[in-house]
This record gives sequence, C-alpha cells and structure tokens, in this order.
Amino acid sequence: MNMTLSNIGTAILFVVIAAALIVWFRAKLASGSLSRMHRMMTSVGLDPDKIASSDAGAGLDMQAVRTRCRMCPAEDLCERWLAGEVAGDNGFCPNAKIFGGAVRAG
Repeated sequence: MNMTLSNIGTAILFVVIAAALIVWFRAKLASGSLSRMHRMMTSVGLDPDKIASSDAGAGLDMQAVRTRCRMCPAEDLCERWLAGEVAGDNGFCPNAKIFGGAVRAG
C-alpha cells in the first residue's frame, strides 16, 4: 500500500474524530446551560415550559436569554447557588434583572 495514501487516510480520520469531539463538547455545554437557565427561571418564579410554549414568551427575548446563559462566566457559582450551597440573591446572573422584570410583569 502506498505510504502517502495511508498517511492521508490517517490524517482525515483524526480530523473527523476531532470534529466529532468538538461537536459533542459544544452540545454538552449547551445542554448544561439550558438546564441551569430553566432551574434559574423556576427559582425566581417563572415557568420555563409556559414561557417556551407562549407566543410572546412573557415578553422575553429567549434567544438573547439563552445566549447570555451560554456565555455566562459564573457557571460554577450558578450551580452552587441553585443547589443551595451559596447564600444571597442571584445578582451574579446576567439574566437576573430580565427574569425579575418578567416576574413583576406577571
């Protein structure tokens, strides 16, 4: 067998494996942030299922809310706060004011 073809095949296989791992990792991160976002919404008195099924989404720009959650620099603090391991309010959350406004708007 030609050694060059073998090397090219091996390189292509590694690229495919690397791409698959990147896609898997990004999906795992997205599902973690979605779970945190739903639990945060529930903790402040919003029903994530109701908001997702309503046309207006309680006046929330859910795409922006999801993006802020995905880009959140306080994921670990959020997890600990949601688990009740950290006292205080959720002022660290980039969506806290938005969620609070949606709760007040009813």
